[in-house]
Amino acid sequence: MKFKSPKNLALFIVVLSNILFFGLRINDLSLPFFWDEMSAYMGSVLYMLDHGVYFSPAAVPEQISFGHPLFLLYSLALIAQTFGYSVELMHSTMLLIAVAFNIGTFLLVFRLFKNYAVACITMLILMMQPLVIAQSTLVLLDLFIGFCSVYAILFYLNKKYLLASLFTTMALLTKETGLVLAIAIISHGVIDFYFNKNKTEFLKKSLIALLPFIAFAWYFQVQKNTYGWYFNPLNMGATNLTLKAIIQKFWDYPIEIIFYDQGRIFLTVVTLIASILAIKNKTFNFKLKYNSDLTLIGVFVFGFTLFSCINNALERYFIVMFPFAFIIFGFGVNYFKKFHKLLPVLILTIGLFISYRHLFDNKKFTDINFSFKKHIEANDSLLNYLNSGAFEKDTIGIFFPLHLSAYDKRIGYLDSFRFNRDILFTPNLKYYTYIKPGNFNTNPPDTSQYELYKSFENDISKAMLYINKSRK
Repeated sequence: MKFKSPKNLALFIVVLSNILFFGLRINDLSLPFFWDEMSAYMGSVLYMLDHGVYFSPAAVPEQISFGHPLFLLYSLALIAQTFGYSVELMHSTMLLIAVAFNIGTFLLVFRLFKNYAVACITMLILMMQPLVIAQSTLVLLDLFIGFCSVYAILFYLNKKYLLASLFTTMALLTKETGLVLAIAIISHGVIDFYFNKNKTEFLKKSLIALLPFIAFAWYFQVQKNTYGWYFNPLNMGATNLTLKAIIQKFWDYPIEIIFYDQGRIFLTVVTLIASILAIKNKTFNFKLKYNSDLTLIGVFVFGFTLFSCINNALERYFIVMFPFAFIIFGFGVNYFKKFHKLLPVLILTIGLFISYRHLFDNKKFTDINFSFKKHIEANDSLLNYLNSGAFEKDTIGIFFPLHLSAYDKRIGYLDSFRFNRDILFTPNLKYYTYIKPGNFNTNPPDTSQYELYKSFENDISKAMLYINKSRK
């Protein structure tokens, strides 16, 4: 197949790759919700569907939402109210956001460097990461924050400041970490003014950049009036400002997650080799001069890195950084076309194979690859066993995160319930459920009083039913 121009080839790659990306997850759209999905996030969506869909911190009790800003969850509730709720609708909405995230990465990289090859390669690297693939259907906040960040910066660079402000506001009202994006944009305006001295442009950008802060201040003032605090203490994480802790987190999170984990060490090595060859062959011309566009990217990456180094973090939080960090991988892989035009294709193919292997890596229980399916599988088996009819007269003690799945059929596990449930783990019940990872790790059963009655397990997860020995 021949293409008349690099633009047509790039368009073909973007469209085809995202169709394949969507197709990879389409069979997973009906999976039940998993862990955090079915607690604070879908718990908030379902509460709004039952009690009224409106945008305010007061729309969902703090014990359900944990004080998270509600923009994404409100939007999902509004979509469900409009089109009719289903697990598939919620997951497919997130998958469409993931596709837009991929395309936005291509658009942003091309806007920065006007290079179709680097833009395509960066997007393809992003798409083939197990973290991105796994997160693409889950109702969680971090991929949406990444989506907002990419488009906010893209529109800002294109001088569409109102659209940039809109996406920044969406990020701010979805998760507190959106504040990094808002601060990065307004900080860039100050830096840009220092170098360019354009007062009119600076004033225009600054006034529009303040809009997200106004929305942010309104929302969290309402939250303070409602709950007595601006930020839920449970969500803020444990900050540790000692130099040792900051250095350790810098290594554990931005460095390892971006440049090493899930086989990304391969791309790091490729990029290092490309850099050495470029310096040796004198094809790398570095000139230290101010670049407004790259300064914004640098400020955002620095801000997010600093935030991560002083707060608790999870691997999935760093999906926000991937589009920006992977640009160097895009240049590294593309460099090898100097030796043969198919070498970048070979490198990407090897990278895809490595990523595929890590997609099914069950060494660590997490939602950054397909290991979360194993947990769903064990939970589903246990719940179907409890619902077989043999326990209709019994009350089963069920604790987080399994409790919602045994109370609301909209979570996706059971269509009806043929057993009684007790989410308080009331003492002296006959049966209790434990899952591992889960409450089995944090509050294991007292084996002097309880014994294992039934277990469903696979290579990474267990879902167990224990019986009270005194009530056998």
